[in-house]
Formats: sequence, C-alpha cells, structure tokens
Amino acid sequence: MAVAEDASPRQRFWKNISGPQWTFMILTALCFAVLLVLELIPNTKPVWLGTKAPATILSPVTFSIPDQAKFQALRLQARLHTNPVLRLNDRDKLLEIIGAELNSLPYDVAAIKSPKNLSEPLRTRFPHMTANALKYLHSVIQDNEFPQYSKQIKLLVSKLKQHPVIDQKTLEAIARTPAVNIIVRTRNKNKVQQTRIKLNELGVLDSRGQGFRPMVEQCLPESLWNTVSAFLAAKNRPTFILDRAAMAKLASANEAAITMPQKVFHRGEVLVHAGEIITPAIRTNLHVAYRVWQRHLAKRHPWALLEHLLGLYMLTAVLCIIGAIYIGFRIREPGFRRASAPAILLLTCAAAAKLTLVAGLPGWIYLLGMAPMLLAALIFVIAYDQRFALGISALNALLVTVVAGQDLSFFIAAFATSAILIFSLHEIRTRTQLIRVGLLAALVAGATVLGFGFSHTPLTQAVPLDWLYAARQPGTGILIDQAICAGSAVFAAIFIMLGLLPFVEKIFGLTTAMTLLELSDTNQPLLRRLAMEAPGTFSHSLVLGSMAEAAARELGANSLLCRVGAYYHDIGKLLKPGYFMENMNAGQNRHEKLSPAMSLLIVVGHVKDGLELAREYRLPLAVRDFIAEHHGTTIVEYFFHAAREKQTREALTGGLASQVNDTEFRYPGPKPHSKETAILMICDGSEGMIRSMPEPTAAKIEGAVHQLITKRLMDGQFDQCDITLSELTIIEQSLVRTLVGAYHGRMPYPKTLAISRPA
Repeated sequence: MAVAEDASPRQRFWKNISGPQWTFMILTALCFAVLLVLELIPNTKPVWLGTKAPATILSPVTFSIPDQAKFQALRLQARLHTNPVLRLNDRDKLLEIIGAELNSLPYDVAAIKSPKNLSEPLRTRFPHMTANALKYLHSVIQDNEFPQYSKQIKLLVSKLKQHPVIDQKTLEAIARTPAVNIIVRTRNKNKVQQTRIKLNELGVLDSRGQGFRPMVEQCLPESLWNTVSAFLAAKNRPTFILDRAAMAKLASANEAAITMPQKVFHRGEVLVHAGEIITPAIRTNLHVAYRVWQRHLAKRHPWALLEHLLGLYMLTAVLCIIGAIYIGFRIREPGFRRASAPAILLLTCAAAAKLTLVAGLPGWIYLLGMAPMLLAALIFVIAYDQRFALGISALNALLVTVVAGQDLSFFIAAFATSAILIFSLHEIRTRTQLIRVGLLAALVAGATVLGFGFSHTPLTQAVPLDWLYAARQPGTGILIDQAICAGSAVFAAIFIMLGLLPFVEKIFGLTTAMTLLELSDTNQPLLRRLAMEAPGTFSHSLVLGSMAEAAARELGANSLLCRVGAYYHDIGKLLKPGYFMENMNAGQNRHEKLSPAMSLLIVVGHVKDGLELAREYRLPLAVRDFIAEHHGTTIVEYFFHAAREKQTREALTGGLASQVNDTEFRYPGPKPHSKETAILMICDGSEGMIRSMPEPTAAKIEGAVHQLITKRLMDGQFDQCDITLSELTIIEQSLVRTLVGAYHGRMPYPKTLAISRPA
C-alpha cells in the first residue's frame, strides 16, 4: 500500500489560507494600491518664501542667472550718469537782438561827447560805458571802419552760440550730476551739432559779465571789453538752457544700452545656509539650479527620472504586498471592519503626510505627518494586540517615509515613538499614566530627531537623485524645531485619542480600560440598584471581583475586565432576588414550595434576565460575555439532585417516575470563550462551594478548588477557550491563597461577656 507523501511547504502555505482571509487580503491590497496614486502627486516645491532653509544647500551644477539687482543698479547708474544737455536759448531771439544792438551802437553814440551825456535808454542798456569806448566807437564812424566793427560783432555772436553761458540754477543742477562731460547742442544750417565740454568751460551769469568776458576779449578791442561785458550781463539772460526732453531721451537710450549681467554660480557653491530665511532672490536661485540640474541630468542619464519613479513604485508595491499578507494572516476574526481598518488607517497617514507637503508646510512634517501615525499606533494596540500594532506601525512608518520622501530620521523617530506608546498605553487607566507616558514618548521622539541630526555626515555628500546637493548637517535651529514638532505630535495623538476613544470602541466592538474603570464605580446605576435590591448578590459580586482580578493578574490576563465582569455577572438576579440563597433570610427558602423544575427555570433564567438588563443599560459586549458564560453549560446540581431524589421516592412508592436527564438541568450557555470568563466560572463555583462548608480549612479549600476545576475540565467547559492545564494550575493556586485568606479560622468568642459599668 502506497503511503501518500506530505504536501509541499508551498501547498501547505496556500492551503492554510481560508476564504475570508483571501477576501481580507484582496481588500487590503486594493486599499494599499491607493498609495501608488499618492506617489504620482508631486511634493511641494523645495523651498517656500519666508521659511527657514532646512539645511545648507550647495549648487549641483555650474549655472548662471540674470542678476536683476545688478541690472537695476546699472540702469540707475546709467540714468544718473546721463550727460546734461544744453541747447541755445533762442526763445526771444536773444543773440539776434544782441547783434543788432551792438551793430547800431556806433551810430547811437556818434553825437555823444561824454558818458555822462548818455540818454536814459542807452545808460540802461550800457551801464558801464567808458570814455575809451566812446572814443573807439567815434573812430569807427569817422574812420569808416564800421565793416570791420560789424565783422567783430558777428564773430562775437558766433562765439556766444558756441560757448554756453548759463545761470546759477542751471549750474547747480549740472553740478549735482556725476556726469563728467556736458553736451552742447547747436544748430548749423538746419543741422543739429553736438559738442562735449567740461564743466569748467561753462560761463556763468554774474553782475560784471565775467561769464562773457573770454569771448568778448577774443572778438573785440580792449577799449570795448568792459562796456560790452556789462552790456551782456545787463541782459541777465543765459545763452544756453537745459534741454530736459533731450536729457530724458538720452537717459532712456543709456538705460536701453545696458545689457543684462549674468551671475555665475559654480558647482559646490553655497546657495543658502541652514536656517537662513528664504527670500525671493534665494528661491529664484534654487529653482533655476533645479531646472538646470534636471536638464543636465536628462542629457547624461535620459532614464534617470523614470528609474527613480519606478524604484519608488516598486518599493511601495512591495510594502503593500507585505502589509496585505501580514494583515491577512494576523487578523483571523471575520469582519469587514477589522480587516479593512488597518489599510484605511495606513492610507490616511500617508495622505496626511502628503497633504502637509502639498500644502506648503514641509517644516511641519514632524507634527502633521507624525501625529496621525502615532494616533494609528494607539488605535492598533487598543483594537488588536501589541504584536500586531508593533508590526503594522513599522510598516506604516516605512510607507509614510517613502510616500512623503523623508529620510531615515523621520522613520526612526516615528517607529521608536510608536513602539513606546504601544508598550506603555495598552491600557489607559489614569491621567497620570497618560502624562507620564506622553512625556517619555515626547523625549524619545525629540532625542531621536536631535541624535540623528547631530550624527549626520556633514556638508559634502549629496543625496542620490535628490533635487539639489544638500549638506547632511542641518542647522541646529532646524533640528530643535523638528524635535519640538515630534514631541508635540505625541501629545496631539494622545489627546485626540482620548476624544476618539468612544468611537473606536463602538467601531471595533471593544471595551477599553477607561470604560471598565467607569463601570467599576459602585455608584453606577445598575450596581447601586444591585446593592439596594439584592445586597447578598452585590456582596458576592464584590468578593468574586477581588478573586478573579487576583487570578487574572497572576495569569497575565485582563485583570480589570475580570473584576468588572464579576461585578455585573449576576445582575439578572435583580428581577427575583429572594429566590437566590445569598439574598434569603435565615430559615426562609422559597424553593421549598416549588417543584425542582420550576426552581430550575427561575435560577437558570437569571442569565437571560441579566443579558436583557445589560442591553437595557448598554453594557459593553465584553461585560455581557461574563453574564452569559459564567455558568457555561454546567448542571444546576442542587435541583438536579432534588429531582433525582424525587424520582427515587416515586419509584419506591410504586409511582410512575420519568427518567431525569442531566441535560434538562444545565445552563443554556455558551461555554467560556476567553480566559477571563473561564476564570470567573472557576471563581464563582469555588466561592459558592467554600461558603457552604461548615468549617473550611486550608486543606479542605485546596481540595475543593482542585475538585471543582477538574470537574469543569472533564465536563468540557473549557473546550472553547485557549486556556491550558498549566494556566489552570496557576488559577487554582491563586484561588486557594485568596480563599484561605478570606475564610481563615478565628478564635472562639465566649457565650457571655462581662460588661463592667462605671460606678
């Protein structure tokens, strides 16, 4: 007979995947695939106005940019250095009038013998007429030298057209300009001519006519120098004035002639220092460097960008597959919420980090990007378990780091802080614990960011395929800001979690320590009612709470849940409290008047009644499990034996007695599904058994507890919970210690006590 070979490891691997797990894996993989879409969204621009540079950024290539500041300075300098332009003052035909008056002067003074005899109009025009001047003018007429005199006057007028004489105001305006030369514009035969002269070559109007004196001396005899100079000064009119229109046109031409200067940045030159405020000029330099670097990279490596994106997509896809497999194998409970919640939370964290960058807040990534990750870690540890929370938080930190394009510092800080929260806040019981853990996690986050930043390789090494060469040593101020943001993210996640805790409980069907602590308060309406209407049951519940909590603590189970479950496990007795032994008065037993079957219905019914009260008072599902499972499917032995005795008596008297079946005297169940409800079952049975002993001793208690546990085990009450024999031994030892302490022996009191009265 051939022996069938064992299935291969691959076949066993796929065979172990159930149908619901396939559904969970496919759903999770689809949710993770959305991360690939997030990769297509470009991050924010490298720098934003007004923000601090996160690190010293060096130029990746040699490039040049238009130097706008220098260009504007050159244009301003060109405008300021525009040469003043002078044009002939021909508004009232001044020079023609001067020539006519000087030509007629010999005839005007021909009959005058002395300067004193000048008429008033002549004295006004020629205020400095001398005797020598009159003598020369008379000789011009007498010696018939007027043609020669007329040529001299014409030469003087020509000189006045070539050599400017300006007023004091124009001189001051010219002196304020940094120009060296002055342009003199004249017109010769309808053609404009320009000549350049120095400032010291200009004549200036004064009362003595010194500005005209050089030209007068060049053209006229000495006897007329003072007279003609004073005559020209008396006109008080400059021969040239500023041509502002020509100056504006010349300034515009000078500005237009300025070419845009280029500022050259060499490869490795510092573009911005760490912590420096980003100005428009710095941002322009960085963006131009980025574009030039991209063009340079595209020429040298045409497929570099595609390879970079492909690498990101491959890495994200691998992480997605790992996450899908991990969730599919770790979450075996059926339910859409529990399977899809991890994927949705991871997507939310990645989207939050991406949105922070797209919104232009890269400096806040350690707060707005890390806080959702820490919040997700808290939800994982509350809704699942520490092992799953730690693994999925590591995956979450990797995914967000890849999607947001962060460095190793971000990943380490996020994962280390998540681990601290996962191991410290599995149960949130007090505000002091919350603050203590928050401070510890904040210190870990800040120390991680600072430590990684301080230990970074400085200055020269560039990030492969990064947008710019960046120094690996960021500024101290930036590191401190990041550390503060990381610490703030811890407290933000914790306090947001406190507000979301009721919703998390409702979505995942959980009962957290905060809720259990509220339910353990004896002032709760249901417990207060139990204390007033069924005090014996209330006292019994308190005793069971202490016993179950102690056993669960030694076993490593949820001790708080055991205590609260014990408080509420018998609330169904509120409807008929007088039919239960702990609430009966001495000598009264209502069951004596009832048949065993009727008594059984009342006793067994307290489980159903308890579940109805639990729904009415909205107790969590975890507490309702204690009500339904604390008896399991055990036999109600008192009434079972009573029925057996009744059957025996009827058989002895010859009556017709029906066969008594133990299945009719069992609780409806279900059997315990958790260690906590199994602990309560053992504690409930042990406490009732020991309470009924006449003289409990340590040996009797130990034997009774061992007998009860063995009986429950053989009855199959622990078949549906993952409790082991060694754990049952731990529970037994804990219960024995507790019960021996509660029912220890006491010294017998005398029947009568002598009471002394004061005299």
